[in-house]
Amino acid sequence: MECIYCKQNIPDNAKFCPFCTQQIRCIECNEPLFPNAKVCINCGKALNIEVNANMNTIEFSETKNSRSFKACFTDTVGGSIGEAIGLIINDKLPVKNTFKSKTQISASLLPHNSSEGENIDTVEVVDDELEQLNQVFKNSNGKTSLQETRLKAKSKRDAGIRLTLLFMYYQYKLGIEEVQRIDLTKILRDASLEDSNWRTWLINNNLVGVKEDKVELKAPGRDAAKEFLLEVLNPEIEDKWKLGTSRTSKRGKKKESNDETEI
Repeated sequence: MECIYCKQNIPDNAKFCPFCTQQIRCIECNEPLFPNAKVCINCGKALNIEVNANMNTIEFSETKNSRSFKACFTDTVGGSIGEAIGLIINDKLPVKNTFKSKTQISASLLPHNSSEGENIDTVEVVDDELEQLNQVFKNSNGKTSLQETRLKAKSKRDAGIRLTLLFMYYQYKLGIEEVQRIDLTKILRDASLEDSNWRTWLINNNLVGVKEDKVELKAPGRDAAKEFLLEVLNPEIEDKWKLGTSRTSKRGKKKESNDETEI
């Protein structure tokens, strides 16, 4: 049969579960008990059942590009939040603004038979990519500015593409899927990267979608932004073209043209 507490399969004649140690049959008359019952409904024998309050811990971690996950909960709560945890790990549950944040599990996720005095556990989700993007950008009073100017670009055009994708990916991680074009133009202009070449690229690429006064980052653009982010934060990669560079020799231009990768 199945344990009424932990749902493990146990022998039919068992009076106690060998897994969670809970009493599941009356010792007096051998009748099955109701969960957390105080007396046997068959013979009336008083029961002294202690609810298992052992804490379970789940830890989940991936590479430096992915989030880490840690949760602590009781057996009772665990049965109700298991599905929610699975959604988070499989990236099907939207997690926005979760950088170094703790989210308290809603009471609606608790079992109906949970006591009011039972502690509500917390789930902590850390977004590593958002943490890395916070090293590249500074967000103050709703305004975003570039603080890491070493974009590891090969040319001005490459720098404009990198800044565009990184900025839009930062907004995406903050929960903003459609960015105002004026905001994107401003951060490019502040870095002296907004020019006719960049504007031409913006409307002729498969990484960013332009919708009138808004722009959105497509899936290939998010993938490219992740690669650029790793390069920007890698101290072993040389910063070949620095922001503020205004002139390039003819030889440099020719080499730059050969080195550029069409994106």
